[in-house]
Amino acid sequence: MFNSVQYLQSVQFSTLTIQEKCEIKCRGRCTPMLDIKQCSTSRQKEYTRKFNCDVYKKFVWLTGCDVKNALFCFPCLLFGGDSSWTQKGITDLRKLNEKINKHENSAIHINNTLNLAVLGKENIQESLSSAHTQAVEHHNNGVRKNREVLSRIIDCIKFCGTNELALRGHNKKIGSDNQGIFLNLVKYTSEIDSMFKSHLESSSPFKGLSKSIQNELLECILDVFREEILAEIEEAEFVSILADETTDVSENFQLAIAVRYCNREGKAVERFWGFFNPTGQNANAISQCVLSQLEIILKQNKDKLIGQSYDGAAVMSGVLGGVQAKVRDCYKYAYFVHCYAHQLNLIMERAAKQNTKARIFFANLSSIPAFFSRSPHRQSVLDTCVSKIIPSAGATRWNFKIRTVNVVHEKKEPLLECFETMMESETSNNITINEASALVRTLEDPEFNFWLSFFHLLMPHVDILYNQLQHHQLNLSKVQLCISSFVNAIQTIRNSAQLSIENCENENPSKRRKVEGNQTRVAAAKEVCDLIITQAKTRFQFIDHHLIISSLLCQEKFECYKSSFPENDLNVCVKHFPMLDNDKLKTELTVLYQRQEFRNISGAVKLLQFFLSENLQASFSEVVKLLRIAITIPMTTSEPERCFSYLERVKSYLKNTMSEERLTALAMLSIEKAMLNDISDFNKKVIQKFATYKTRRMELIFK
Repeated sequence: MFNSVQYLQSVQFSTLTIQEKCEIKCRGRCTPMLDIKQCSTSRQKEYTRKFNCDVYKKFVWLTGCDVKNALFCFPCLLFGGDSSWTQKGITDLRKLNEKINKHENSAIHINNTLNLAVLGKENIQESLSSAHTQAVEHHNNGVRKNREVLSRIIDCIKFCGTNELALRGHNKKIGSDNQGIFLNLVKYTSEIDSMFKSHLESSSPFKGLSKSIQNELLECILDVFREEILAEIEEAEFVSILADETTDVSENFQLAIAVRYCNREGKAVERFWGFFNPTGQNANAISQCVLSQLEIILKQNKDKLIGQSYDGAAVMSGVLGGVQAKVRDCYKYAYFVHCYAHQLNLIMERAAKQNTKARIFFANLSSIPAFFSRSPHRQSVLDTCVSKIIPSAGATRWNFKIRTVNVVHEKKEPLLECFETMMESETSNNITINEASALVRTLEDPEFNFWLSFFHLLMPHVDILYNQLQHHQLNLSKVQLCISSFVNAIQTIRNSAQLSIENCENENPSKRRKVEGNQTRVAAAKEVCDLIITQAKTRFQFIDHHLIISSLLCQEKFECYKSSFPENDLNVCVKHFPMLDNDKLKTELTVLYQRQEFRNISGAVKLLQFFLSENLQASFSEVVKLLRIAITIPMTTSEPERCFSYLERVKSYLKNTMSEERLTALAMLSIEKAMLNDISDFNKKVIQKFATYKTRRMELIFK
């Protein structure tokens, strides 16, 4: 590897050409993670010192060798110096700062630092001459102007990306009626910015508007985004990964990957990482794609990954050969969580399918939106009579079924009027009349109306839970609370659905049959409620480590734990996450359970934020670590699914030929709008990266 300590020790720097020397200088030093540990004893206590990479940031001349596992001086490696800093390396961490300060203040080190600084430049006398100073100032003024021009171009790209607009048109030639939004926006900007207009009119070598420049700028934008995300992840103690797959408008398989972690404020953060094209749709191909990105995200910190969440498809969730199993083979603490929003869909689907009456109801319900979707004329009559679109009831997405039930229930009378209008219309054909009359009978059927009213009563609770399970701040304690509320609500509906048994002995047969029919429907409705409750308790049952962590941090149990500490739960928790110190965690939890003020703080996020705001993270270090684990564990894959909505808008039928990097960059601009506003000097960072991307005909680097 170029510029590694081994390479620099193997070459004689003084014999290299000036071009080779300058190339080594441009590459800079290597800053690998070193595995230096030292154990020592002081006052009958054992201490372990470990190497910290932050020392590289503090001393810009310091470099490391991961082969010798030692620290070296980069300028002295090049120009010669103390053998302990150029040949042997420093491996003793005791009094390391003293050794660094001593070397930094030595004359030979200062000389070597100066030699490296002026390497490839004119000598100091020439550098100090007034002519050279004026030339440098003239060059830097040009660079400032060029950077302002490039910043305007970046702003135009950002505007298109954040608003999900296509950059390119069908014809970019001068005078074309469809040059695209980007070029038209550039033209508009030039009309209100004279400096930018002057550049576009007079600059022949570099205007910055070509397709290749757009792509390079988008790549730089993506790199800046990811560097910011990686910086946040480096600060975070734990990370989880979320992924979901779909097919785009070009029939390409797209895998969306997002990361979840706890930020410095104690809040759960989910960041979009990118769209990727695995080589296949099997577990091996998808897992290879996920693992390759995890290497970039986590580098060598494998123990940092504590969770992974996907949908319930066998290729993703398979215990033996699924993606989650293959990721777990490489990351031992990456426990899999089946997306809870998908679980809710499965619960409702099973409850509807197992009951014949409910299954028939949803089959009849789906025929109503299907009827209107087959003809513009029918849709026109619907708009006139109902003034509302009836959403199609999706096969698995219950949030669409909820909308269909609500609209049909609330607009039943206008719908009947709509069907009767079409039946009486002279323009309606026999098929329309036949289907409309069938739907009128359906809407007037007592059986259908019973189930319509029943699901209209039940669906709001499903909708509330579905929305709660898709929130990116969802954590273990919130999930338990939401599910408990949902089960209680369904139980209340079940109990209220009872009908009094009437004495039918002296009644006429028709009324007796009506009462018996009502009792049958109520029994079927109870069965649906029972199925939902049973499925919710079964499918939403936490696996060991989820349940235990949530149990240890449940404020309702603090009073009980005060007298009877949950020793077994603690042991199971530490077994799953051995990075926790058992004894210290027990002591901290004991204090937590005994103090009254902690019982008024509900939720892991609020509890963590309390510790952080009061600077108690040192005193409650293990509890804080446990809280970060609880917050980081993913409960849903809503973030990747939300990204698919952006995918549909960014890569539409009219703009479907773009590279994966361009697609991810444009999606990132739209998805992470809030993050874009929080990045200081975003354009400056993009320009700096763009300037060093390759040799430019436009001067962008200051002297």
